[in-house]
Amino acid sequence: MRIASAPSHSYARQSNDQRAADVTLSAPPPSSRISDVDLCIGRRIVQRRREIGITPTRLCAALGLTLEELRRCETGRTRIQIGLLHGVADALGVRLEYFFNWSPDA
Repeated sequence: MRIASAPSHSYARQSNDQRAADVTLSAPPPSSRISDVDLCIGRRIVQRRREIGITPTRLCAALGLTLEELRRCETGRTRIQIGLLHGVADALGVRLEYFFNWSPDA
């Protein structure tokens, strides 16, 4: 496992206001709306899981998730992080590209 390096000296020289501005600018805007991308990725997870006959319980066990966490990913209510998506791809026997081969209008 790789350990992150210490903060750079230029960051340490910044004032608290400058650091707060950096954090504010990098924080994603709050949104309760489900994005098309999250929804389509979730649908692709369900589609592939059903194609190969893996139950939600079995997929959860392989990924170390609860059923509720998987359900939120599959319905697009939770934005799935790339590391977890990579694990999902491995568990479902597909490449990452599989989840991005969609059309939002479909």
